[in-house]
Amino acid sequence: MIRPRGGNFVYSDDELNTMEDEINQCKIMGITEIVFGVLTKDNTIDFDVTQTLAKRAVPMKVTFHKAIDEAPNILSELRKLKSIPEISSILTSGGQATAKEGAEVLKEMIQISGNDIVIIPAGKITDENIKEIHELIGANEYHGRKIVGELP
Repeated sequence: MIRPRGGNFVYSDDELNTMEDEINQCKIMGITEIVFGVLTKDNTIDFDVTQTLAKRAVPMKVTFHKAIDEAPNILSELRKLKSIPEISSILTSGGQATAKEGAEVLKEMIQISGNDIVIIPAGKITDENIKEIHELIGANEYHGRKIVGELP
């Protein structure tokens, strides 16, 4: 995860420079995929910065973080991300607290993204509800801290 601090996803120039440095370090270390999200003050995707960071990340895969869930119109933001070929996936709960609550938006996101971007539903997905979530959404990938249950 390329994220210089917790909190919101609106970053200063210094924080963006740190993110660029971290991306460079990941490339040097042979990391194959990174995750980040950058928004503007109105919680829309900072397209120019996202595009710059995504291009810097090549040849790594790039997942756009759940920052998209802060956007006032997630589907509009998805369409923006589709125009950045280096973005390979989006981690999202469909703008809701949980993937189950965002299921309808997640299904629409999957349809809009087609083969261009993988939509990875996230948000309280566990080993106990993954089957139900999959029946609701039908995604090819899922993310959850407890998706495999409690580990010893």
